[in-house]
Formats: sequence, C-alpha cells, structure tokens
Amino acid sequence: ALPDDPEATIALVFDELGQIAADVISGIVSALESISAFLDRNADTVGDIAAALAITTAVHQQRIGQPNTHPYRRFVADLDMAAVLREAGRLDEANTLLDGIDPKAVGANAWQLGWVALERGRLAAARGDLALALSTFEAAEAQLASGLGADHPDAWLAKLDRAAALARSGQRREAAQLAREIAARAAPSIAPDGEWARRLAALTQR
Repeated sequence: ALPDDPEATIALVFDELGQIAADVISGIVSALESISAFLDRNADTVGDIAAALAITTAVHQQRIGQPNTHPYRRFVADLDMAAVLREAGRLDEANTLLDGIDPKAVGANAWQLGWVALERGRLAAARGDLALALSTFEAAEAQLASGLGADHPDAWLAKLDRAAALARSGQRREAAQLAREIAARAAPSIAPDGEWARRLAALTQR
C-alpha cells in the first residue's frame, strides 16, 4: 500500500525507480563481463580483437570507476583487461596494468596471484623471451596448484601456455608429452570441439 502523504508516496516511487535502475545497470555490467570473458578466452576463434578490446575496456572502466567495487572484482577486471591488451599487441600497457594490481585484492587466497604470474609469462612469450616465459609459467603453475590442488583440471590447463612455449623454443617432444598429459588430466573441462582441444591437438601433432 502507498502512504497517504503525497510527498512520501513520491519519495517511495523514486526509491523504487532508483533500485530498478541499479538492478538494470548491474545486469548490463554482468552481461558485459560475461561477453568480455568469452572474447578473451576465444580471441583467436572470434577473430575480432577490436570487439574484445572495446567490450573489455567498457567493463574495466565501469569497475574501476565505482568506488564501492570489491577489490577482488577489480582484480579480475584488471586481469581480463591486461589479457586483451596483450592480444591487441599493447604489451607495455598490459604490463603496466599488471604492475598496478594490488596483491591484497585476493585476500587470504594468495595462490590466485598465480593467474597474474601466468599472464606475465604470456607477456614474456609475446615479447619473444621464451626462457623467461618458461620459468614464469612454471612458477605460476606451482602457485595455482598450491590453491587449486595439483589434480584440479584448471591446474592442468594452466600448463598449456608452457607447452606452447616449449614447442616454440624447439622442444617439440617435451611439448607434445606435456600436451598429452594435459589432455588426459583435464579431460572433464575440455570440449572436444573447443579452443583448448584445438590447441592441444596442434601440439601433439607436431
């Protein structure tokens, strides 16, 4: 029921409209985050890094522009933004963004900083420094495994970048062996026609 006082009624209506607007904006941002994450993971398949960059930038600006954004959500937004910047060839900007990530954002789950280390390894690989990339990937894998558990599928999928770097450095036999291990241990998370399956197949066929 509405209050008898007209002013109270108007205030109540505006409160309701404000909540509706907030819910709509939250829904839009969540949708953009989902699209951004998809494009980040499937940039090669989607084939339009410009679209991925535009959407991820919009989400990132929205997140860092809100003073009440939870530190972990900002952590995720920064990490996604760095990944898309790397895909776009803007390596220095990606590196600067990673440098600005607050380690406290993950709270007690310090192992999640392994995702940052993994992205640093990808940056090193993009610059052609495969030795640095390989050592960084190994450190990232150990950090992630300490939190996820060594047998977790995501802990194994995190090794895919190292397998690719091994192949690029001429260690094709080692790369193929690691790719086969990843395929076996992370099988529940690998869609047969997905990007991970394609990359693993390419590594084992070398």
